[in-house]
Amino acid sequence: MDDRVRLCPVVQGVQFTVEDGATTLRCLILRDALETRFGADASPDSWLRAYVAHADVIDAAALLQHRLRPGEPVVVLSAEPPRDFRHIQGDAA
Repeated sequence: MDDRVRLCPVVQGVQFTVEDGATTLRCLILRDALETRFGADASPDSWLRAYVAHADVIDAAALLQHRLRPGEPVVVLSAEPPRDFRHIQGDAA
């Protein structure tokens, strides 16, 4: 894993980056979403593994959030599909 994905030093979650054209977005998915939606447990290593295993869905949700609300921070706050994963299809969503 490179430095694009790492544990967040401020809150419990995983920081990651995604590309939107020429723009690099710094994003965050919180522990709650990783545990509830993607099967992580309470350990930080599990959060990282859950992100890596579901990066395609999480990255797509982050890109969508950025496109719907440009200029705002991209934070996946909850695991509820109506908020953060409403337009994402797949097994994990």
